Amino acid sequence: MVTKWVRAAWFAVLVTAILQAVVTDAAAQDKSRLDVILQRGKLIVATMATVPPFAFRDEKGELVGFDIDISRLFAKALFNDPNKV
Repeated sequence: MVTKWVRAAWFAVLVTAILQAVVTDAAAQDKSRLDVILQRGKLIVATMATVPPFAFRDEKGELVGFDIDISRLFAKALFNDPNKV
């Protein structure tokens, strides 16, 4: 059985997490996600290298596939350089 103290502690943790998320989100509103990416100068993409045809390693050991092609298209559109991924 959950005691009042345990419930109060969980409630305090929940309220703290919500307040932190709101404050963090308010601070992040100053810059858009696109501004952050453009300022960084490269696109960071996560993919799994073991899921052909989306992403896999070719004979040379380089990542290739649909995810890689799309990522390079985005980098070309954002930075005019498909290798800024």
